[in-house]
Amino acid sequence: MSVSLKPSWQRLWAAQNNRLTAAKLDTLGGLLWTLTMSGLLLRAALLFRKRTSLPTARQKLTLRNLELCAFTVVALFLLIRVDDLIRLYDQASDRWWLDDALLRGHVFALAAAALLFSFAKPPRSIWVAGALLMLPPLATMTLPEVFGLCESCTGRGRGRAWRSPRRPRPPAACWP
Repeated sequence: MSVSLKPSWQRLWAAQNNRLTAAKLDTLGGLLWTLTMSGLLLRAALLFRKRTSLPTARQKLTLRNLELCAFTVVALFLLIRVDDLIRLYDQASDRWWLDDALLRGHVFALAAAALLFSFAKPPRSIWVAGALLMLPPLATMTLPEVFGLCESCTGRGRGRAWRSPRRPRPPAACWP
């Protein structure tokens, strides 16, 4: 006697979370959702601006924030998901190196922080705190050798910021 179970297509796709095709489709679906919500925010702001009465100063500020939020959400989504897709692609093609992933993660995190700071427009003390918190990742990115990230992994000395797909694996001395 044999028993077999054929899962529904939803469960089948849910079980493929580490496959590159499924990750791309998931990212595309999330991007479409984010673009739709951002488009609705922009449409609502446009409809409010077309009213016959003039908006007050507070309403103008709120409308400006809604419009900025629509663009910021899309850019933030792309920053987060592109980093994940690059990591999955590198792992699938057996080119994933921890050193590169750490450096690239710092770049995407700093870009996301800069994007959020530019949207929020916090007071000066928060900017100073953010700048101080950005010092460790910047130090890691500029001096990877000091933090145990080898020189050959970052492409330093060869005129390239990132490794090319044809570059051979770094020497074993680079890995802890």
